[in-house]
Amino acid sequence: VDAPNFEQLGCQFAVGYNGTDIVVKSITGVEGIFQRQLKDVKKSIIGSFIESIDGEVIPSYVTPQIIINAINRRWTTNGQVEITFCNEKHRDAVRNLCNKNATQN
Repeated sequence: VDAPNFEQLGCQFAVGYNGTDIVVKSITGVEGIFQRQLKDVKKSIIGSFIESIDGEVIPSYVTPQIIINAINRRWTTNGQVEITFCNEKHRDAVRNLCNKNATQN
């Protein structure tokens, strides 16, 4: 396993029952680059959906596998990918605010 630091191993080690073996004590999920970048933004994406990939809007009929394939293809081709998330609740609140302001003017 190639890991840039100890936290990236995704497991904890302990001494085995016989006192000499090193065994895996627990396994944990490992944060990847994507998860760390989302945490740096300090905004939750819970309740959000993917709006676009590299500026191309995702149609409503697209399946998750098509989205994954598009992300993988862009990442392979460009070495990066831009994913835009949209939170429906926030979007609807902004629309309502805009509609309210438009009717007042």
